[in-house]
Amino acid sequence: MSPHLIRRRRTEVLTQLPKRNDAPIYLNMTDEQREIHETLASRVARLVGIFGKRPLTQAEHLQLMQLLNQMRIVCNGLAQFNFEQTWKALEDDA
Repeated sequence: MSPHLIRRRRTEVLTQLPKRNDAPIYLNMTDEQREIHETLASRVARLVGIFGKRPLTQAEHLQLMQLLNQMRIVCNGLAQFNFEQTWKALEDDA
């Protein structure tokens, strides 16, 4: 395959790419997003409170990481957070 496949390293390509241009767009969360986000935040606060007294167990640490990830997903959109329900609704509409 090597005669037909061109492989280039990231360091070789970076100099040829244009500069990254980020344009942040700030939006307010919907009321439903905010409600779910606050619920998750209270669970995060509980785990952080435990961490203030003692190290978290592996299960608690994994739960904390999962909650923080869920908070990020909720900010992106509820369709991602409630994917199974949203997908089912889309299938039913088709």
